[in-house]
Amino acid sequence: MKRLAFAVLTAMLCWSGVNAQLNASLESSTSYGVHISDVWGYASGANEYALVGLWNGVNILDVTDPANPVDKGTATGPNSTWRDIKTFGDYAYCTNESNDGLLIIDLSGLPNSITASDWSYWEPNIPGVGVVNDCHNIFIDDNGYGYLAGCSGNNSGGILYIDLFTTPGTPTYVDKGPAVYAHDVFVQNNIMFTSEIYAGKMSLYNVADKTNTIFLGDASTPSDFTHNVWVNAAGTMAFATDEVANAPISAWDVSDPGNIVAKDQFKPLATIGTGVIPHNVHVADDYLIISHYSDGVVVVDASAPDNMIEVANYDTYTGAGQGYNGNWGAFPFLPSGNILVSDQDNGLFVVNPTYMRAARLEGKITDATSGAAILNATVVIDDPQANEGKTDFNGDYKTGIATAGTFNVTITAPNYDAKIVSATISNGSATILDETLSATSLPLELLAFDAKLGLQNEVELSWDAAQSDGIFEFELQRSEDGMIFRTMETVFKESMPGITNSFSTTDNLPSSGTYYYRLKMVEPDRSFDYGPIRDVTLNFGGLVELFPNPLKKGDLLTITGDFVRNREYVVRASSILGQAMQYVVPANDLFSVNSQRLFSGMNYVEILENGNLIYSGKVLVRD
Repeated sequence: MKRLAFAVLTAMLCWSGVNAQLNASLESSTSYGVHISDVWGYASGANEYALVGLWNGVNILDVTDPANPVDKGTATGPNSTWRDIKTFGDYAYCTNESNDGLLIIDLSGLPNSITASDWSYWEPNIPGVGVVNDCHNIFIDDNGYGYLAGCSGNNSGGILYIDLFTTPGTPTYVDKGPAVYAHDVFVQNNIMFTSEIYAGKMSLYNVADKTNTIFLGDASTPSDFTHNVWVNAAGTMAFATDEVANAPISAWDVSDPGNIVAKDQFKPLATIGTGVIPHNVHVADDYLIISHYSDGVVVVDASAPDNMIEVANYDTYTGAGQGYNGNWGAFPFLPSGNILVSDQDNGLFVVNPTYMRAARLEGKITDATSGAAILNATVVIDDPQANEGKTDFNGDYKTGIATAGTFNVTITAPNYDAKIVSATISNGSATILDETLSATSLPLELLAFDAKLGLQNEVELSWDAAQSDGIFEFELQRSEDGMIFRTMETVFKESMPGITNSFSTTDNLPSSGTYYYRLKMVEPDRSFDYGPIRDVTLNFGGLVELFPNPLKKGDLLTITGDFVRNREYVVRASSILGQAMQYVVPANDLFSVNSQRLFSGMNYVEILENGNLIYSGKVLVRD
């Protein structure tokens, strides 16, 4: 097998370019000269170590003194964008998606630096499976069984079970799970949770008998691209990520695997709707530690899983835009409580979080006259931390922030007068605040409001309003879920009594999906009202063609369709083994991809616009 010479360049940085932090402080950062991926931790006695996945190996840093990490050497290997690391006993096991198989590192010699004699590779030829020279991921349970996910061989990327406890450092193949591609895997008390990313669901299995895997149940995650799942210590709640723009972290009651129940969804409110992508979630003491790409590491209190609240964050990404940039992994299980955060371009960050239970506010909003529940009322705590509660059909809302205290709370709803009240909230508990709102009557009259799909997949919006004297303000708002609206444009108009004014504008940003629009109409005295909600569904209507198909390795694959000029599209290609690559390309009426960047054989090609799937098909690449 190939060995690569590699030199680690570490630099302690005074990190001043972070975008935000809440209840978290930086201990140190270490810069590498190459792309980095996942990170895991290892503790021995009083010493703590970071195991950092690099483009060409695994670097070990002694972070016992978190302000002054010490390089302990690098186990080299093939170039790979993906590396995933876990430990059992005094050994680390690392997967990659290139070749050479499973990297095994003997950590027992630490704190001495590792040398080439401390690592080796396991690349088995398993009867009925074939040669396993690459895998996407690995998990190791408390009993010492390893679970390999997304591997080469003849199990379609389904889980392979290996024994890591009988002879430490020398894996033994045990058996295989269902032949369904799993991107990630988690096991606790012999219940296995697989992230079946292309099926868009998590599946639960009983693996007490590794030779007889028993299916227990499954659930489709909100954005149908299940990237990873982690479970609380009690085994009652599972938390899942979908690696898609604007996707939530979803909470699931899995106490009955045959009846999995959705409990809540979390998105960072400060960046909601801007295209941020969640990557991985871990659970420690009912806190979710989320590597959230361009948002950095985000900590959520999930002790009340039906009202998950952000309580800490540290942003490591300083670049422009969102997408698959920034924080890849976040390891929260060191005895010190420090979080190891791997940023793909900026290196390893050692972050010291202040864990605290959220201060929650919950209650019901009803009509002051009829007592009827009010739908879509908004409840906002007056605090710098972004927060928002929305009422459901029963008028119930749930929200909260990290900080306890007495705050003004603003309650608004379409066609009701806004109301400001005071509430005292405490960490670790929920304050109940039930309120009523009075219907409002404003001199501004909305005569018509319309939203319709244009010829170029744009949304055409128009409205007519009759006004009294004064300067009026119209806020045109858009939502992706019909609940949380953001202002996209503000129009000011000076009017005379009795005059009807007509307005129109175009929304060119949406991609495929359903969008909701409404008007917030503001009077000169700053009182306001909301108009009706209109929805528009955009379907990618242009015929997409890929040619030539089949094509030879090295030829250009041309993709034509009704694309929006200068908009970026994601082209994702997957092999029959579940390996995946993706590229971001700007489009005009067509664009091309060099087939050298595709897999030999059958490729499953998907095209995404703003995180939404608009095309899927197959392309055959011949050597």
